[in-house]
Amino acid sequence: MLLALLATKNIRMELKLCFPGIKFSIKSQSFSMGNAVRVKWEDGPTEQQVSDIISKYEQGSFNGMTDSYEYSQDKFTKVYGGAKYVTLARSYTDLAFSKAINKVTSQWLREGDNIPTVEDYKNGNLWGVKFSGNYSQDASELIRESLTSTSFGDM
Repeated sequence: MLLALLATKNIRMELKLCFPGIKFSIKSQSFSMGNAVRVKWEDGPTEQQVSDIISKYEQGSFNGMTDSYEYSQDKFTKVYGGAKYVTLARSYTDLAFSKAINKVTSQWLREGDNIPTVEDYKNGNLWGVKFSGNYSQDASELIRESLTSTSFGDM
């Protein structure tokens, strides 16, 4: 548990340095057979940008072939802390949804297409809806890709 608490402290410092102005929730927890550090935030950097920073605190990985967790203790986690599982979860404000929808519609919307709303997306009304400029993906997929690949900074 001490290593998870240390990792929580160090992750908090690193994220604050890398993404000033973004509020992160970083919590550690213990459970039978291990521990975890959970990182959550709204809008801000992409999951990949945060993962690039926090993944080094994970003490191993799950091996599906052997159905077991394999520890890979290294000097970094012994000094700066670590946890069995280091997870992240990014959520989005309506402003971020609006920006993603605007980005997608500016690229794919054609005359005659309906302009989607944040509510349309949240209610699942865009599944299967295609813009005439893109028949390979539905509107919800395009918006989700825009959300996950965009860093929104401190909005």
